[in-house]
Amino acid sequence: MPSPWEKIEQTLNPIGLLAILALPVVAGIPLVGFLVETISIFFVILFAFRRNYLFLAVAGIGSLSSAILMHGSSLIIISLWARAFIPGFILGILISAGVSMSRAFIFSILAIALSVVIQYWEEREIIFQVLDKFQSWITGGLPAGTDEQTNAMIDYVAQTIAVIKRLMPALMVLSVVAQLFAGWILLVIFLKAIGEFFPGIIEFYYWKMPDFCLYIIGPAIAVRLIGGESLKVVADNIIMFIGFFYAAFGFALFEYYLKRIRLSLFLRILFYIGFIFLQLPGLVLAAAVGLFDSYFDFRNVKAKLIG
Repeated sequence: MPSPWEKIEQTLNPIGLLAILALPVVAGIPLVGFLVETISIFFVILFAFRRNYLFLAVAGIGSLSSAILMHGSSLIIISLWARAFIPGFILGILISAGVSMSRAFIFSILAIALSVVIQYWEEREIIFQVLDKFQSWITGGLPAGTDEQTNAMIDYVAQTIAVIKRLMPALMVLSVVAQLFAGWILLVIFLKAIGEFFPGIIEFYYWKMPDFCLYIIGPAIAVRLIGGESLKVVADNIIMFIGFFYAAFGFALFEYYLKRIRLSLFLRILFYIGFIFLQLPGLVLAAAVGLFDSYFDFRNVKAKLIG
């Protein structure tokens, strides 16, 4: 006799199928589209992890067909579908096959990067037009005049929009990675609720960047220093993307040592608030710590994982 949670899962499966099929319809709605895409990624991971190939086939073929019928068969439409379906499918299948969480995420992130870069390349002009309109809207609301404060604000907005344009590919990839991570968290919560085994990961304060990332970030920094403008843009996005994870894992190292000295929760919160006030320099510091830790392994994470 199925347990109450198994009955809930039997009810959730059709809901997940409908969410994936509805994604092409609501994808253009700003907040709703993002939420439905995140929920769809969760169900794709769940179906793949359960090896529910019937739901996967119906959801995948149905959502892609709907997207093509509604918006055409352009490369951008296919890439939009791919970023919502393929990474979750890869993650769920690999975890189900016993592949380590870190490797499963790496392959899924590579799929995200490929689909998002294709999407960005196809619609970059539209993205830039939207950002230009947003810049005009902000600067248009500033008080008229030529005083230094107003001019400084206009320059600040222009520089910020320019940075966003330059780093838009990395920001788009990180956004979908966050959705994939949220879908995985939902899967962990769901499977634990029904009392089913699910391969977990080590505690956050043992998180560590893979060694091979050094062979990516190193050449990217070199290109950033000596390459041409187009290569510098590519290098900036690579540094931004990988640097985000170095910063996150740098904070994992901080958390490890804060726990070792048994610092109270209140003082740890104050410590991290200090990084908020440091803003960009604080993130750069955390990324540098994460980078050095990926090579020197200050916490002996490899030894702990082996034995």
